[in-house]
Amino acid sequence: MGEFMEIVLDEMLATLACQSLLYEAVTWPKPGLITAKSSGKHTDMNIYHFLDSSVGLYSYFKKLVLLVEGELTLNEIFEKSRELGKVAEERMYFETHGVNTHKGAIFILGLLVVTIAYCKKYNLPFKEIQSCVKEMTQDLVQRDFQKIHVP
Repeated sequence: MGEFMEIVLDEMLATLACQSLLYEAVTWPKPGLITAKSSGKHTDMNIYHFLDSSVGLYSYFKKLVLLVEGELTLNEIFEKSRELGKVAEERMYFETHGVNTHKGAIFILGLLVVTIAYCKKYNLPFKEIQSCVKEMTQDLVQRDFQKIHVP
């Protein structure tokens, strides 16, 4: 595959991630949730918060795709992607003036984007995505709690 096609596929992955957020935002009906027709039960946000956040996260997804270009292990990729995720959260809050629209999606969709990019790089079959995610997140809660020091 030529270099141009590689660039197009990488950009397409980041674009598809953003599109999925945009499509979810305008899906209707979603009782109690934000749609283009209603803010549902949410008084602190509206559809524009979701649209702004979705578009603002493109650079995050693109950075995740580029992250796998190096020679990192899956665990190293996961740790670096979490750092990028923290920056993406800051961007989300900036775009939405402090409203949490996509914190969960930044983690979950980001995990999928980086894993798909990894599988593409190493020509792994699509069915390996689940195994890669499992390897990266194995004992995640335990690892995170080990980092907490209570005085």
